[in-house]
Amino acid sequence: MDLMSRLNYDKVYTVEHYVKVCDFGDVHRSCHNLLDSNFFECWKYSKKRTARSEEEEEEEEETQDE
Repeated sequence: MDLMSRLNYDKVYTVEHYVKVCDFGDVHRSCHNLLDSNFFECWKYSKKRTARSEEEEEEEEETQDE
């Protein structure tokens, strides 16, 4: 894995049991809290953005119905 590789916390992927994956290492024990906080901060933002998008779609549908 390239040293400049980054994690994308914005989207969670479900990996089915039949999909072959490669282990690329472990998160150092001293970084577990940082990883958790970064993930949950991004996930919280992503959920808010998704909720806003759904509200906008509903408003568009209501406008089109009129």
